[in-house]
Amino acid sequence: MPTRKRLARTSRILGLPITTLGIREVRGADGRPIATVEDTGHLEALIERLSTRVAAGTARTYRPFITAWWSLCERREAELDDDALLRGWLRAMTTGGNAWTVSSTRVAMAAVTALRGMLDMPSPLSHHGFKSWFDGELLVHLAAPPVRKAPLLRTHLLTALQHLAVAAGRAEPARRLPALRDTALLLLGFSAALRRSELAAIRVDDLVKTPAGGWVLRIRRSKTDKSRQGQTVPIYPASDPRLDALSAVRAWRTAAQITAGPLFRRIDRHGTVGSRPLDPSSIRFILTRLHLGEGISPHSMRRGFITEARMAGASNVQIRRVSRHKDDRMLDTYTADVDAHVQGPGAIL
Repeated sequence: MPTRKRLARTSRILGLPITTLGIREVRGADGRPIATVEDTGHLEALIERLSTRVAAGTARTYRPFITAWWSLCERREAELDDDALLRGWLRAMTTGGNAWTVSSTRVAMAAVTALRGMLDMPSPLSHHGFKSWFDGELLVHLAAPPVRKAPLLRTHLLTALQHLAVAAGRAEPARRLPALRDTALLLLGFSAALRRSELAAIRVDDLVKTPAGGWVLRIRRSKTDKSRQGQTVPIYPASDPRLDALSAVRAWRTAAQITAGPLFRRIDRHGTVGSRPLDPSSIRFILTRLHLGEGISPHSMRRGFITEARMAGASNVQIRRVSRHKDDRMLDTYTADVDAHVQGPGAIL
């Protein structure tokens, strides 16, 4: 993500006019420090420890909130478990022109809770009075319908593949290799209902052929696998050869001469394939370049698989085998639009 966009996002998260955010200090638009972290060693150690307990994307999301809360407690000479100060901070951040949304506020609370957990401090929401205030008075005025990403459907895939096929047929490596990589990335991300962090982290030996002749994808670390036990996802052959993820992966590996290590990698402007894995944030820009429409994001691949599977008549049990949802509650939010038309009262008329 370009520096300017990254800083703008951080500014929105913290509700401050930030131009520079580091582990040591937060600076305002005039260049003067808004907040300075004195105990940088301790904070850095805690954030590093946090990254071993949660998914990498979650740790990155929590970091600015933890930094802001830590610096505020230092300035006020308050303890990190000061619920009165936490109330005041959350109230200030949810009012005014740059007010946080409900989701940002909940992430801030989750970040503070994670920080306290590492320090053996009680969760703020463990106190009934604080929880009632947080869920009621604080969040009620921020309530709004959740904005969900649009699903990436079969029609989107076919449109994207048409554009990529043209580039994949070019002789220049700088055009051909990114097209082959993006084709494999798109189809594997969709077929396995992957999150972008999972997709970027895939290694060549994570695709394994089973004794029965099928294929599974091993997910080494995921948002819902905090103990790092690993998860496996079956990769089913597509009935339409154009949408077959395994064929696309083989074509990409052959062209890029990848035999081990990260599967999806950065390619420079000369068409040279690097050795390091693709950054998860790059997946958004890959999808943007395909011009698939408003609301399409990396998460759209996961949502799209679930939507298409439901439209094809798959049950929750069948879908969860791929999506790895632990129960049906979150899955139902993805399939609600389909179920309303297919299974609603109007279906019997």
